[in-house]
Amino acid sequence: SINDEEEFEKYLAERNALVEKTRSVQKIEKLELLSDLTKEITMVDGYAYTQMTMAALIFLTEKKNHLNVTNVFPIPDGDTGNNMCICLKNPVKTLFLDPPKSIVQASRNFAADVLIYGQGNSGTILSHFYISLSREIGKLGKDEITVEEYAAAISAAGVSMQNAVSNMVEGTMCSVARDCCQNVDCTGKTLESFVTNWYAKAAEELAKTPDQLQVDGKFILKEAGVVDSGAAGFVFIIEGILKAIKGELKMDDPSIIMAAKLGSEDLDEKLTKDVEHIVEG
Repeated sequence: SINDEEEFEKYLAERNALVEKTRSVQKIEKLELLSDLTKEITMVDGYAYTQMTMAALIFLTEKKNHLNVTNVFPIPDGDTGNNMCICLKNPVKTLFLDPPKSIVQASRNFAADVLIYGQGNSGTILSHFYISLSREIGKLGKDEITVEEYAAAISAAGVSMQNAVSNMVEGTMCSVARDCCQNVDCTGKTLESFVTNWYAKAAEELAKTPDQLQVDGKFILKEAGVVDSGAAGFVFIIEGILKAIKGELKMDDPSIIMAAKLGSEDLDEKLTKDVEHIVEG
């Protein structure tokens, strides 16, 4: 309805103002542990969701330059890592500074913010995933959900990646996210067991990309000796979460703030003015 559209536009404007304030003024001095992911987690709330997005950003930032260098498709312009980090950085920062206890509200706020910050192919596609995930979590209408419910929401978000672009190409972030998210084994009913299986499936799908992606009959990834960089970035996001769960990513280490550039603006990670959410290929 018109009223719904007006309310949504108002909500987006409020989120945009908040994210801009966070980007330009507020700085994270210390990473408090909102949720200790190393503990056995069977219920996922807004704090755990927020902690996972922070872990994803931290590890993705470590891999940013690698993603830029291996960027081959659709255009070898060396900005895949930058765009994925732009998509996540300030939305994560904003969410972390004001984390809702409710996973519905946390995922909703985050989805609105990545919509604002998603730019370029990789950033726009990544924002599509988080928006779809928020929609699925919202359907549950609960402040905290079981790991099985979280896995089901991710599976449904994965299905939506088929329609993230008008002409989806196999061997890209869209196809890897689509395939690795669906029907992940979570019989262990803990966050660690689910994310462990999710990462294993994602790594397996990523390894297939050189044999899948064809442009004018040429396997361009195989010729370049790389996997798809956007897909790799998506897998790094999952790997970052898993590392935090296993205690291999020290979330309370002060050096993390500098590594993820959470205390200052990064010159090569600026949001393009009047960004157009257009995807090529």
